Amino acid sequence: MHIDLTLVAGVTAGAVGVVAFWSNPSRPVNRVFLTLSLHAALWLLTLRAALLNAEGLFWVRVCCAVGAFIPLHLRFVKQALVGELTGWPRLNWRNGLWAVIAAVLAVVCFTDWFVPAHSTAEKNVFGSGYYGYIAGIVVAYCWLCADAVRQMRA
Repeated sequence: MHIDLTLVAGVTAGAVGVVAFWSNPSRPVNRVFLTLSLHAALWLLTLRAALLNAEGLFWVRVCCAVGAFIPLHLRFVKQALVGELTGWPRLNWRNGLWAVIAAVLAVVCFTDWFVPAHSTAEKNVFGSGYYGYIAGIVVAYCWLCADAVRQMRA
């Protein structure tokens, strides 16, 4: 019997978020955690589609575009945990900058800069946008970690 782990993980992520929200829906951190869990579930389901679908490249692009917004979502969770977020996330200038960066990374996923048209399954070719995307995601996660450490020490 074949178990599709991406499907199991996606459903589990969504279920964990629903249970956390259900335990106390009035807490901002529970609300944001629910949306993060649903975001992770969506990312896993697009990854599943990329692995199983004949139109794999399209779904890889969608998966990467969805993933580009996860650091922003993690920032919202951090803000909710430390009490900076009392309602739904507002796009102040810092969150707005994160949103713009995530949107730019997501748009790059659908260009030939990400994966050129001449790339095939036999000969994978990645464009400069792909490497820029990876660098942007790594920098975003490093920035989130450094910001969390800085805030813990303050």
